[in-house]
This record gives sequence, C-alpha cells and structure tokens, in this order.
Amino acid sequence: MDAESWQMILNGLEVDGVIGGPPCQGYSRMGKSDKDDPRRSLLGHFLEL
Repeated sequence: MDAESWQMILNGLEVDGVIGGPPCQGYSRMGKSDKDDPRRSLLGHFLEL
C-alpha cells in the first residue's frame, strides 16, 4: 500500500507512529543472506510512509 491508500483508510485520523520492519530472511546469517533479496528494500518503504 502507498501513503495515499493509507490516507483514504484513515479518513482524517491522525497517526503518531507506524511500527513495522522488514522480514528477517533477507538479513539473517542463519541461512542464505541474499543482497538482491527484494525483502531487504522494505525498510525504505516504511520510511516513505
């Protein structure tokens, strides 16, 4: 979802913060840490909101 979609859902309500984080699979050292894993870029999307 993008910021405009959230604005429509919230219908004018104010939000003090958003809690979230990317899936750990792209960063974990337990398995294959793939630098090209698209899940590694999700943090930037949180920052956009």
